[in-house]
Amino acid sequence: MRTQLARWGTVLVSVGLFAVPVGQVDAGSTLDVEMKVERAGGLAVTETITAPPGLELSRVTSLVEPAGDGRERRYRVRGAVVAGSGSVEVADDELRVVVRGNATVSYTVDGAVAGLPGRQEVRWRVADGWNTGLSSVRASFVAPVQRASPITCLAGTPGSGRQCGLAEVDHTGVVRAEQAPLAAGERMVLAVGLPSATVTTTAEFVPTGRTWPWLLALALGGLLAFALVAGGLVVLLARRRDARAFGVAEPVEVLLRDGDRVRFSSPDGVLPGQIGTVMDGVVDVADISATVLDLVVRRYLDVRSDDADSWEIVLLNAADADLHDYERTLLATLLPDPARALSLSRSHGRDLDLTPVIDAMYDDAVRQGWFSRRPDRGRGLLPPRTARGRLLAGQVRGLLDHLNSLRPAGLPLADRELVFTRSLPYALVLGCVEHWVAAFAEDERLAGQGRDLNAFLVDLSGVLAESEHLTGRQKRRSARSR
Repeated sequence: MRTQLARWGTVLVSVGLFAVPVGQVDAGSTLDVEMKVERAGGLAVTETITAPPGLELSRVTSLVEPAGDGRERRYRVRGAVVAGSGSVEVADDELRVVVRGNATVSYTVDGAVAGLPGRQEVRWRVADGWNTGLSSVRASFVAPVQRASPITCLAGTPGSGRQCGLAEVDHTGVVRAEQAPLAAGERMVLAVGLPSATVTTTAEFVPTGRTWPWLLALALGGLLAFALVAGGLVVLLARRRDARAFGVAEPVEVLLRDGDRVRFSSPDGVLPGQIGTVMDGVVDVADISATVLDLVVRRYLDVRSDDADSWEIVLLNAADADLHDYERTLLATLLPDPARALSLSRSHGRDLDLTPVIDAMYDDAVRQGWFSRRPDRGRGLLPPRTARGRLLAGQVRGLLDHLNSLRPAGLPLADRELVFTRSLPYALVLGCVEHWVAAFAEDERLAGQGRDLNAFLVDLSGVLAESEHLTGRQKRRSARSR
């Protein structure tokens, strides 16, 4: 018998949310950007600027950006031309554009295509370094294939995690993103995922550090002492920043509003299974349970009652390029034979090896740029989060505030089930699932799901906790921390 849990899998969520306007914006200036990635890896860009007559707009965009791990990413721009009144040049690792009134700027970017595990990513700053605000920025992206996912669009001050007002794939397969408005000095960055080997990878990453020969003349003992003191100060300062991140909730909008419709979007695109590792540096049962529930919501898994009135987890859709490595590893661990269901009642006491899943989740936290190294390594000390990790920690606190304060009455009736189901795995990992279910109990379509959900999660958590590998690893970690 299929349970109401299966209904959660009907949800499909688009990405993006309306951003808060910042700074002064010229209501008459707009920017439309068309991008097309070529098979050879070049990104052809056409920018159409519409501005009041006589108004001069300028853009200075650095072609070098930090990439973490002591590296920087370098872009190259070629074939830049202007149609209309203005000029464009590439000099000193910068793209410089000056236009007066309406104009069109065209160029090709090399270095925009990076290879990532299981996919490629095309990234470019659609708008950046403009001397005046823009009332709207619209962008389109076309690739040789129509499978584009995931899509990340960030707007606002450099380094912020604020998402664009809209980022989606239309019915023709074209990626479209919008931001209105964009203040002077703010940027809009669009990153689009493509299947592996779709186009030629062109990204160039180079070390940022330099070798100074005179350092070799320093006494080894003095250098070591300096490194120890400096390292201690860095760790201390980083941990204090981490503590502040836990204590302060960053304002974050997680509800996408499109006219009178509402959808859910997580801060920085974080998934439920990633949140726990970011917040406490440990992969545990709640993180894996939340990942399973999220895969149900996203229609990769289904949950059904078996003949013994227990629960079965069934593979609904095969793993694809939209999943992270740890999610694909989890699917392969739970269902090594996709044709067979995992019965929770028959899995108690089973030697379920979660080690590959745990390893993949720690690696993912580093790959996403939230930690400088794996949180489970290094003499039991939690490594300092990166600036992006500290920002996300504060945003997660804001997400928790959202889950604790949202009332269904404030949502359109047609969107309540969507917001409920998409937020549910986040409520689980943040420990407020009972409150979340109770808040939506007034909706008769959702009121009966709390009992089924609780029974399923109790069974699932029991099976995961009994895993010898997970329990043993947590005990060893706990011993190292004492």
